[in-house]
Amino acid sequence: MKTLPSTVKAYKRTSTFTKKTVPKGLLHRHNTKVGTWGLIVVVNGSLNYTIFNDGKTRPDIRILTPGNPGVIEPQVYHKVELRTDDTQFYVEFYANEEKAVMIPGFMKSSTVTDVSTSPKSKFKPSTMFLFRSITYAAIGGFVAW
Repeated sequence: MKTLPSTVKAYKRTSTFTKKTVPKGLLHRHNTKVGTWGLIVVVNGSLNYTIFNDGKTRPDIRILTPGNPGVIEPQVYHKVELRTDDTQFYVEFYANEEKAVMIPGFMKSSTVTDVSTSPKSKFKPSTMFLFRSITYAAIGGFVAW
């Protein structure tokens, strides 16, 4: 099983999903953006983690359980399938600290130094993660340079 590179840092975590709350998109073939790693963490039960590799070989299916997470590599197509009705899991997202910033919504070009201590910031620290001061253009969502 692959491991996360030592150069990446967590920047986002999903809520805990169950059979009733798992987004449909996770159950079908999808991938992450350039530079975005993921870690599927099973809290209860088990799930099939299918990795589609290069499309020329058979998909690799791994069974994930509590204590046995699955690493999602950048841009590699994959999907999950809950194996039991009591399965609960979440996904953590990682990126190189100099390359990642979460930007909620659409923002004008600006320089942000520290979201948690800026008195004029309209963003809560829990919704915006910043690893160092950067200047970014008007854009929404995840930004990778």
